[in-house]
Amino acid sequence: NKLCTELLATRLMSSGTAVSAFSDSIVYGYNGFLGLPAAREAVAYLLERRFLFAGQGGWSPPSTSRAGRHRHIQPIDLERDEPESLLSNDQNGVFAAPDRPQSPGPDPDRVDPEHCALGAGVASLLSHVMFVLTELNDAILIPAPYYASFESDLQALAACTPFPVYMENPRLGPNIDDLDRAAALAEREGLTVKALLLTNPHDPLGVIYRPQVMLNAISWARSRSMHTVVDEIYALSVHRRDSGFESVIRVLNNDLGDDVHMLYGLSKDFGASGFR
Repeated sequence: NKLCTELLATRLMSSGTAVSAFSDSIVYGYNGFLGLPAAREAVAYLLERRFLFAGQGGWSPPSTSRAGRHRHIQPIDLERDEPESLLSNDQNGVFAAPDRPQSPGPDPDRVDPEHCALGAGVASLLSHVMFVLTELNDAILIPAPYYASFESDLQALAACTPFPVYMENPRLGPNIDDLDRAAALAEREGLTVKALLLTNPHDPLGVIYRPQVMLNAISWARSRSMHTVVDEIYALSVHRRDSGFESVIRVLNNDLGDDVHMLYGLSKDFGASGFR
């Protein structure tokens, strides 16, 4: 991915970029903590093109007609299917790329810049999101094993408690029993389970959670009035079209509500961790 670094640097150093970024007087004054309006519009465009409309590794333009194009995920037996089938496009329960989903939102073909916020890296954003959502010593359920720095990201500012979800099959992702068991253990320790943190594609395992796994986990969290945070920092490092990866933006039909929060950054896919 570091092959992208020179290309990114060339684009950022071009005169056109500088003029576009700093020609509006708004950039020189107080403009709110969510980020510059032009930058948020650019982020919304990226999310539309590479996350909302991307199926399994590619991009397709918005449909001309939305009638009848409802979200459909082929039912699968997550306990029966072999883990190896996650990386193939055979006929054993692996779905084909679905049509562009239908959304109940005001404009299903657009990511609203007002729903985007910028920060100094995903770690910073995660810390601030949890600071807003949680109270002291609230538990955050995280499928284990998980990215080691989540410990400091969650504790340094938000002072919440990372709590592992041990899974029957880590290659498939958390199921309802896994989540119920982890929540019960956390509550037995006197913690309030406030949120679920998912990483897709997963770090460190490198596996991809199918859309149905994501839907099941989010539905479980919603049944308990919990928030779900989805870290997709490796989203554009999925290079196989039959991998099955779909952004949570697409999985939820571009309707995340006020309880699902998706995080993305340039550190991994663009090799630009210092750009923050």
